[in-house]
Amino acid sequence: MLISFLAVSLDDRWRDANPIRVVELTHQLGWGGGVIILAGSVLILASGYFLLAALQVLQPNSGWLVLFCWWTGVFYVLTFVLRWLGVFCHHRFRQDRRRGG
Repeated sequence: MLISFLAVSLDDRWRDANPIRVVELTHQLGWGGGVIILAGSVLILASGYFLLAALQVLQPNSGWLVLFCWWTGVFYVLTFVLRWLGVFCHHRFRQDRRRGG
């Protein structure tokens, strides 16, 4: 899902969400991009799991504070990871243009 979002946002076209374009983008990014995308995907899944677990054990007094702190922390970390992915893609595609590819 994250790589499909990246494919669509690079060219601002919804038709880039198809599997062929996603595979091409994965090939263009190489292993470094795959590691960043994997880290972001794992982080998104883990945050969803912990969010649901926190909602199940929500205590009347301190539960909302813990939930808010977790939510804020996840947004900061996701911002870092997704920004890292954007900078990586920018540099990667700039290098490809310099080489003529």
